[in-house]
Amino acid sequence: RYTHGHSLRVMRYAMIIADEIMLPASQKEELRLCALLHDIGKVVIKDTLLSKEGPLTRQELQTIRMHPTIGYNIVEKISKSLSKKILSHHEHYDGNGYPDSLKGEDIPLVSRIISIADTLDAITTERPYRIAANIDYAVKEVQRNSGVQFDPVLVDAMVQAYNKGVLTLVKI
Repeated sequence: RYTHGHSLRVMRYAMIIADEIMLPASQKEELRLCALLHDIGKVVIKDTLLSKEGPLTRQELQTIRMHPTIGYNIVEKISKSLSKKILSHHEHYDGNGYPDSLKGEDIPLVSRIISIADTLDAITTERPYRIAANIDYAVKEVQRNSGVQFDPVLVDAMVQAYNKGVLTLVKI
């Protein structure tokens, strides 16, 4: 239930960023599909692990970090292009993400957009281990990680959309 709402919200936030950077329609459709499917790899991870209230063990964290690769393997049967973008949604702009430690422009644009949208939703929705924060806090947190976790150009686009009042919390 949470993952479904999460995927829809991530897709909506991603599309707002895409509109702000004037992403071409063909890439927007690819982004929409990837955002909806970005966490499909979690379908094979036990719900008890995904909803654990306390800190994760090293083993549990490794299991959860497998979801991009699992998602890649699922979607690859349908589309190699989409699967590569799903695989990279936890890569960090500075190269310290996973699973492949990609850096900067080596991370597909669609994946870089999803990363920001995913983080916005993660911060602004309640989790078993913490309460939801407001959108102001989420935007500041993403800005704080500009150039480290996130593409600075895309962060600027997200901030512009927020300042215009286009980026607001999505309720699903």
